[in-house]
Amino acid sequence: MRRVAVIGVGITKFGKHDRTSAELFAQAAADAIVDAEIAPSEVQALYYGNVTGGETERQLHMGPLAATTLGLPSIPTTRFETACATSHAAFRHAVMEIA
Repeated sequence: MRRVAVIGVGITKFGKHDRTSAELFAQAAADAIVDAEIAPSEVQALYYGNVTGGETERQLHMGPLAATTLGLPSIPTTRFETACATSHAAFRHAVMEIA
C-alpha cells in the first residue's frame, strides 16, 4: 500500500449561506487546489460527501454537479451519504483509491 498525504486544504465559512452545496464545495476545492500548488487538470477524481442534498436542495446527483461547478465536468465522481460518517467515508475511499 502506498503512503497517502493531504497536500492542500480549503474551507468555507461556517454559517448560513445563499449558495448551493455544490458552489460551497467548489469554493473549498478551488482553494485546496491553489493551496496544493497543482493545476486543476491534475485532479483525477472527486469523492463528494453530502447527506442533505436530497432534502435541502432536491438534488441527489451532487458529485457530478460539484465537479461541473468546479470546472471539471469530465472527471469521475462518487457521492457518499452515510449520515454522521459521510465525510469520513468520502475521505477513506479517496485514500484507498490512491493507496
